[in-house]
Amino acid sequence: MPERFPTIEAQQSLAKRLGHFYSDDMQDWEWEVADPARFEEYVDLYETETLSDDEKFSLMEIILQCIEEAESDATRKAKWIRVVAHLRGNFRLHESTLQYWAMWEADEVDQKFCVSDFVRAVLPKSP
Repeated sequence: MPERFPTIEAQQSLAKRLGHFYSDDMQDWEWEVADPARFEEYVDLYETETLSDDEKFSLMEIILQCIEEAESDATRKAKWIRVVAHLRGNFRLHESTLQYWAMWEADEVDQKFCVSDFVRAVLPKSP
């Protein structure tokens, strides 16, 4: 599986659509701008707007960061349920993202992301 990375064009386009700050020196733009309070807005945009694959890729990174930052396990699970079909439906587009968030090399709870177990359930184990 080839790794996929965000593009500057997609980040700038989403920043404009969403009213998010953008700067070329933001290393992890998607994670930095993710606002869990805007989760529904992000998912609605993913579901209803015509987006390029690069925009969908970056937007899903924002969405997953929002799930990661959810205030409780119950909220995290509810948010995950809202997006899991999109991850499965666009698996090839989001596969490298899913592999990252799965944290296969981590066994202990404190070594994984909060969403790692959800993501692992969608993925076959990485070779």
